[in-house]
Amino acid sequence: MFDYLKPMQTASGQRQPAMMPPAAAQRILECESALRNCGLTPGILKVHGGSGSSAGISLRVPVRLALDSHEAMKRLNLRVQRCLQGSVPLTLYFTDLGHGDTATTSLETVCQHIRRSVADIGQQHAAIGTSIQSHQVPLQAYLLICTVLLGRGPHYVLLDSLQMQHHVCDQVQHESERNWDFLWQQRSSDDRVIPAYAAAVRTPCPLLSDEATGGVLPGHGIQVPDDSAWLPIDLPLDDFADDNGELSWVALNETIAICVDAGEQLLDLLCWSDAQQRHDARHNRRLAISLSGIGDLVLRRRGDPADLECLLWLSQTIGRIHAEFWSRSKLIASESALLPALVQSDPSTRWDDAKHRSDWRARWHKALENSAVRHRNLLVMSPYSVLPSGSDNMAGFTDLLPVLEYADAFSFADPPAFNGWNIKEFKHFHRRAWAIIQRQKSASFVAAGV
Repeated sequence: MFDYLKPMQTASGQRQPAMMPPAAAQRILECESALRNCGLTPGILKVHGGSGSSAGISLRVPVRLALDSHEAMKRLNLRVQRCLQGSVPLTLYFTDLGHGDTATTSLETVCQHIRRSVADIGQQHAAIGTSIQSHQVPLQAYLLICTVLLGRGPHYVLLDSLQMQHHVCDQVQHESERNWDFLWQQRSSDDRVIPAYAAAVRTPCPLLSDEATGGVLPGHGIQVPDDSAWLPIDLPLDDFADDNGELSWVALNETIAICVDAGEQLLDLLCWSDAQQRHDARHNRRLAISLSGIGDLVLRRRGDPADLECLLWLSQTIGRIHAEFWSRSKLIASESALLPALVQSDPSTRWDDAKHRSDWRARWHKALENSAVRHRNLLVMSPYSVLPSGSDNMAGFTDLLPVLEYADAFSFADPPAFNGWNIKEFKHFHRRAWAIIQRQKSASFVAAGV
């Protein structure tokens, strides 16, 4: 069914997406127009042959394996080359670097191999994004190596409890404070290390598990599982409000329906970079609908972010939007087809005992009646979305971060310069956002000022 989406090989040996049938290309244009007419921006790229590609890909790079195995390095270089030749944005997630000075040397060596491979295909000026776990390589060295050898980013550092909590070990605490100082000092630089700290992507479907994240989706800064396929769509919430910040729910609900419906069609039409992404696109059907303008909406309402009533109103608003998105996904599942990952997660398909298999399937189908969806992930939020755009000294809006609990995935792209803040407020913002993201979803949320 999707054969026309598979790459073809040119006479020079380079792989490019095949020409898309005119009818499919026309449907992509129609879906794009439907989204843009609602004020939404779909993350669709035009690549070779006029076909559409979405977002890009994050590739995990097990560094020591690549350096120890000629075949592993060759496979890595081929994947990088194919992405760049196909104009597919790319982020490399470096893992297994070793420790101490060895880690820094290993990072530099693998980046040199990749740079030479890229130069061999005439793509030496391509900017490759990167991500790396914190406390593996000094951030200044990480930024210098990746910028010089792989281009001007973006370059992400993945923060965890080593960075986000106080430690009794003096060495760990000293390194943590050194990292915070570096992130603070270069926060407004064009070439900077961008913090990210979502350990998983979630789904509200109780029949599916959450998934660990690795790298970062190019261009959109969303932490995602390895080789996963996403269709990003930007939805600015404040565009649906009047001058007093009152939302038009009629227009917003219509837009949500169009957004999910158009995204659902596009998932079957877009090209993906390789077999792993094509499988994930069919299997998990991930939309990344990024909700922005939350802080701008509160500012337009003249709300006080430190007031519990403001947080209550905002939580109810975001919760209602989240419910509308998933209600639409459930409707599509009931009228057309279930999410394939749900169908394949039934363990009874491998059981030999007919009676137990029959009993289980009866319960399974009952559960599907209540929980079936068409998409694995839908709603994306950024910690920065609670900060009003173009405003200085808005540290008080940190108290709105609890609404992040409604997100299925998290974006860390385009951080503000934090003008008017101090380093204590800067650390508090990120640490509080991290703590909220780590918590399991629940009906409760942290009160303002806690």
